[in-house]
Amino acid sequence: MEKIKILLVDDDYSWQSTMSRFLCKEEDMIVSGMVGSKKEAIDFIKSIKVNVILMDINLTENNMDGIETAVEISQICESKIIMLTSIRREDIIIDSFTAGAINFIYKDDYKQIPDLIRNVCKNSTPYEVLIKEYQKLKKEEQIKDLSRCEKEVYNLMEENRTRRQIEDILDKSENTVKKLIRQVLKKLKVKSSKEAVEKVNKLGIEKKTR
Repeated sequence: MEKIKILLVDDDYSWQSTMSRFLCKEEDMIVSGMVGSKKEAIDFIKSIKVNVILMDINLTENNMDGIETAVEISQICESKIIMLTSIRREDIIIDSFTAGAINFIYKDDYKQIPDLIRNVCKNSTPYEVLIKEYQKLKKEEQIKDLSRCEKEVYNLMEENRTRRQIEDILDKSENTVKKLIRQVLKKLKVKSSKEAVEKVNKLGIEKKTR
């Protein structure tokens, strides 16, 4: 079986080492190299062919230079680029795909990286990932003023749970759940659970298509 060859591009050398050990446990993968800057990445791919490049968005040279590196690499080789970041901002997602990345993942979700690598090697489309992450960020933006308990209630409302089901799932009294629901509706400036869910989802879609 031919292994998937991977290049790690990240200025966090501790993370590099940890990720290399993690990926090398996969029978179908091998880390061919680890570099920490734009110049090193470009020099490496000019001499050694890899299937996938895991690229941190922020390298040592300047902020967001991972994006610049992805642009240059995509012009000189056919390696699949997966952008990595710890920063949760919608513009970063869009910039990653515009730069030529085939996919995008947060470093906190590192356990998903092996499957993500396999998927991009199968030419899986990045658009579903882009839409999913964008909508997730927009949802977080709309409910950011809710307390932790209110967010738990909203998430269950989004699942179309009844008030009684919410009481059972959260193990809270009827009065407590009623109060939390009222607070959610008040903060979102709507009159019903259905309107709350529609408002959050609609705002995300409207902003995405502008």
